[in-house]
Amino acid sequence: MKPPTKAIFESREGNLAVLPKGDLTIARQFTAGFGSQLHLVPEGTAESFASSIEVQPFRSELARPWSLSPALKRRAIFNQFLRNKCSLMILLFFVATEIAVVKLQANDVTAAFEQANRLYEQNKYSEAAGAYQKLVEARRVSAPLYFNLGNALFKSGQVGKAIISYRFAQTLAPRDPDIKANLRFARDTVQGGPGLSRNRWAELVKTLTLGELTMITVLTFWIWMSLLIVRELRMSLQTALSSYTRAAGVVTLVFAGWLMASHYAHFEAESAVVVAPEAAVRYGPLEESQSFYTLRDGAEVAVIGRKASWLQVKDASQRVGWVQSKQVGLLPPG
Repeated sequence: MKPPTKAIFESREGNLAVLPKGDLTIARQFTAGFGSQLHLVPEGTAESFASSIEVQPFRSELARPWSLSPALKRRAIFNQFLRNKCSLMILLFFVATEIAVVKLQANDVTAAFEQANRLYEQNKYSEAAGAYQKLVEARRVSAPLYFNLGNALFKSGQVGKAIISYRFAQTLAPRDPDIKANLRFARDTVQGGPGLSRNRWAELVKTLTLGELTMITVLTFWIWMSLLIVRELRMSLQTALSSYTRAAGVVTLVFAGWLMASHYAHFEAESAVVVAPEAAVRYGPLEESQSFYTLRDGAEVAVIGRKASWLQVKDASQRVGWVQSKQVGLLPPG
């Protein structure tokens, strides 16, 4: 058996390189392509042999550029193609897997939603509410889901929780007429009134969602900026664009103010609804405190303070008191 050999490549300029173990045909193609010499020596003596070869002196003229032979070029291109193809196939595999998982999850959610709808149609309102609630807890929320949950809760006699669900649905779809109608109907059934008066300003703020307001505000702002830039670049258009620029500025400021008001309604103003048959509002955050007044299931109040397991609330008559947090449910912002 022949001893293992290594290929030492000697360029035309005398530079040496010990080639890695591999196909000697490739090494010979290197030699043929570069017009250089190839020495095959025992593997253990490759370094000593390389040091024994006299290296030619430095040359001042430009050396001939090195280039791969056509066969090596084709092989390199083919190998690169294989690497790119493998990477693309791996990427496509992960994308296809993710799409399949999302599709399966969507199918599961649709099946669970339809099952809850069948329970509702069979007048099994409590079971339907439980099925809808499981989807909410799985964070598969949507305006139709909250709307149906509100209907099931209302039919099962849980007015307060139904109002909360309608309010969540209204946050996602503020202009839906069915959600508005059912919310209004549920509020009208609350004994002693809903607790909080609704004004037109609050209804106007809720006409658009935060996402819609943000998009419109950004769009009008860029239109305004674009008009200002065109006026500066084209002096001849300043007079013609002045009215449009002012109008765009006014519209931008209006939507910016609307956005700030909506942001305040969503994240600053907090309200709650009574979910117990009765909730005693006391003068202080203690069980021993004297009862101030009583709220019925479904009554809405503004939350103005917290202390331990108590919430400080204010009703439509501006009466301020304390109620246990377990007797109310926090409403969605807005």
